[in-house]
Amino acid sequence: MQYTQFIVDIIGGILPKIKKIRHKLHSVPELGFQEERTAEILIRELQNFGYRDVVRMACTGVVAVLDSTRPGKTVALRVEMDALPIQEPELAPNRSKHDGVMHACGHDGHMAILLATAAVLMETLIKYQNLFNGKIKFIFQPAEEISQGSEKMIANLALENPRVDAIYGFHNISRYNEGLFVVSSRCATSGGATFKINVHGKGGYVSSKHKLCNPIYVGSIIVQSINDIASRIISPSEPAIVEITKFYSKGFEDGVKDRIPDMVEICGAIRTISEESKLKIKNAIIKLVNGIATAFDMVVENTFGTDIHPGFNNPYETTLMLNTAKKILGEKRVKTIDDPIMSPEDFSNYLKEVPGCFFLIGNGSENGVLHEDKYKFNDNIIPDSVQVLSEIAIEYLKS
Repeated sequence: MQYTQFIVDIIGGILPKIKKIRHKLHSVPELGFQEERTAEILIRELQNFGYRDVVRMACTGVVAVLDSTRPGKTVALRVEMDALPIQEPELAPNRSKHDGVMHACGHDGHMAILLATAAVLMETLIKYQNLFNGKIKFIFQPAEEISQGSEKMIANLALENPRVDAIYGFHNISRYNEGLFVVSSRCATSGGATFKINVHGKGGYVSSKHKLCNPIYVGSIIVQSINDIASRIISPSEPAIVEITKFYSKGFEDGVKDRIPDMVEICGAIRTISEESKLKIKNAIIKLVNGIATAFDMVVENTFGTDIHPGFNNPYETTLMLNTAKKILGEKRVKTIDDPIMSPEDFSNYLKEVPGCFFLIGNGSENGVLHEDKYKFNDNIIPDSVQVLSEIAIEYLKS
């Protein structure tokens, strides 16, 4: 199609600028709901690309709309804005200027891709005025890493005015080769929750252990018992993960090795593909922990972090994404997987409100693992990502 080559040419022309923006965003990472500088950059660049009514919402979120001026549906494209509390290595390129904060999940790259997509679609609509009907909404969402941003964006009417009919989102991932587009036919993003268990004992020097209550011993029993909860109560046909991620004893000074602490803190994570299974696991953890604590005459506190719903792709939007990506990239660079993706993402809140599709883009294993300080976003995936995202929006509004 004629407009496809036009899109390729536009991407080639703006790519140096987009990379520069990405590197700027990388150097000023900000945590959830603190993305003030990030929002300023996004608004400025969107205005430079011709978007006049750019809206701030949900503290630091940014929304822009491209209107064909003809009645039709509205398709939304969404990315995340926030960074992680991770210290970036000294010699990293475009290193973070904010101590202890790093774009270690590639959200700087996601924002750059969506900015480029907004620029491409604006130029394409100017060139081909009758290409599609309706509107395209660009959603830059804060606070994905703390699983609160999408809920707040929805509450602030990000899916309204105009009402969104379908939504697309994506994430880079290191486990797949550079530029491979992957979508799950089953569960796009798992549900999840975190938990924290405080075990309160009675600390003191080991010579008086008969008068004490050692929370490390009781905590270790809790850890061993929790580790096999999923296999005991969830069907083998349904993926579920319960994993301990932290075991920390409090109440003794560094270097003192003959003192029993007063408290142990245990943290962990739950991953499921159904709300029912997640609730069963949470209830089982509470019952198990309270039972062990009672047996050893200890006090425990159970708390659970923000719940994330599992997200399921809609067949129509998924088929459109697959067909569009295959048309652009060829069959070998587009993959459908049957296994669910066992990573939670608060994009699932949008999928509860409107049909949509969430897919993955290979970042290449040589670029490190997400949420680690050695992670690097791969700028090579920007051009194809922009083209696929742009043509998904066009195809949806043409159909």
